[in-house]
Amino acid sequence: GRDRAGRPEYRFDTGCFLGKPVHLGEVRTDGAGRLVFLGGHGVSASVDHAQATHFANNDGWHDDVSDGPVTARVRVDGRSVPVEPAWVVVAPPNFAPELKSVRTMYDLMRDVFVSSGTLPPPENVSFTRDVLPILRRLCDLQWVNRGIAALFGHGGREHFLAPE
Repeated sequence: GRDRAGRPEYRFDTGCFLGKPVHLGEVRTDGAGRLVFLGGHGVSASVDHAQATHFANNDGWHDDVSDGPVTARVRVDGRSVPVEPAWVVVAPPNFAPELKSVRTMYDLMRDVFVSSGTLPPPENVSFTRDVLPILRRLCDLQWVNRGIAALFGHGGREHFLAPE
């Protein structure tokens, strides 16, 4: 149907981490009847209110980043229409939107498709097209990470973008 939203059966709110409920998103349809997935609310928290000691993998912490299969049954004019299931991925919030990760989702997916034989490997590797963007993204992370700044940032011993 069209404009289906907010119904309890469309919510993925039965997630649980150490006894604490975790909302992982919901599905709905828009005005044209297209399926829309909305991820979690961007919540990250500690079950026991402990301080985070690292940027990742803190014991007792959870977030509502999620992924998983989405299946649907489609009926048009009372007849079933065959549909394929899909996989949805909700990425964590980007607190520095001008910066890209060293490895982008495009890089990852291209590697997956080349490794599986779905795409052919590139015939020629180009420093400008294939290598330099990775080095640039690594150096650009100096603005959000002191360790990266010391090694790969301006004046760092491995600053790949320095002319010398």
